Amino acid sequence: MSLRRILLVLHLWAALLASVFLLLLGVTGSFMVYEREIDHVLNRRLVAVRPTAQPLSLGEIFAHLEQAHPGYKVTEMAFSRQPDLAYEMYLDPGNDAEGSVMTVDQYRGKELGDARTANSFVNSVHQFHTHLLLDKHRDAAKLILGIASVFLLFLSCSGIFLWWRRKLFTINWRGSGKRINFDLHNVLGVFSSLFLFCFALTGIALTWDGAVSGLVNRLTHSSSMPGRPRMTPPPEGAIALGPDAIVAAARTALPGAQIDSLSMETGKPVDVRMKFPEDRTPIGRSRLFLDPYTGKVLSAWSTRTAPLGFKISRMWIREIHTGDIFGWPTQLLACVISLILPVLTITGTLVWWNRSRKLVPTSTDETP
Repeated sequence: MSLRRILLVLHLWAALLASVFLLLLGVTGSFMVYEREIDHVLNRRLVAVRPTAQPLSLGEIFAHLEQAHPGYKVTEMAFSRQPDLAYEMYLDPGNDAEGSVMTVDQYRGKELGDARTANSFVNSVHQFHTHLLLDKHRDAAKLILGIASVFLLFLSCSGIFLWWRRKLFTINWRGSGKRINFDLHNVLGVFSSLFLFCFALTGIALTWDGAVSGLVNRLTHSSSMPGRPRMTPPPEGAIALGPDAIVAAARTALPGAQIDSLSMETGKPVDVRMKFPEDRTPIGRSRLFLDPYTGKVLSAWSTRTAPLGFKISRMWIREIHTGDIFGWPTQLLACVISLILPVLTITGTLVWWNRSRKLVPTSTDETP
């Protein structure tokens, strides 16, 4: 059996085994490129605000919420990236009870609603793409998707080898339906192969992120991101700083970075997530831990000075996978290529169906 025939058989088997998952991953992946924008449209009543000159101070917003919800304390918040989008605040009732996330108009201090009432369609699509909505079997679902990514990696490489004999760059629109389908599969496949290879490789890295991160750190001699530091007990009667003072301390510690979120749990260092303008990940990868009583920096991690291994495993891999790496041009490209994947899945299946429907082709000539 020739190498070409072996590759053709393996290409066919891999495509048939992974076809359903690749089709669904392509559709949901294209959707996820613009998931934030879609979610904002679907939940406009909870996120849309009308900007004025300056937002209220965090102290005013916190005080208003805690006054409106006696017994609750604001312990976490997420800032908005756009002036016309609301802040999110987590109200903690204490005693390890479940709290609630409220969206708040930062210009007027008005509550817009409980985030639990939000339209969850976008979140469901996201969860399907990452673990098939199988929360109780997340590891198994991730393994299935990881294997599908391995198959896609092989398909993107073997497809080029199989394409090379004919080198089709155009579609014969005057041919039969079978011929058009065959040409479409070949032409779309060759033009998208490099991008699908990148999607597959980064998808594998995201599936086994712990192992990949450790490997990348060893190869680049990089250190890992430090964990939460210990905090010395405050003097008796010490009063914790307000959120505005914490924000000021964070901005001083990492000038030029925007604050993504704050976590101000009692008795723990303040956890501040921050993002520089050049960072493309949805959540800031720069991180500060501050003493809640003095504002002193207990630990700082900046993406501008982070080791190469961290940038590869925690930033660039994800930015490539989502198309965020160079902004809107690569986002659009990622959306289009993701939509091509289900087209390739369908046309490839039809090529097999239109010919012999045999799992071991008798010939290496794929012409319909």
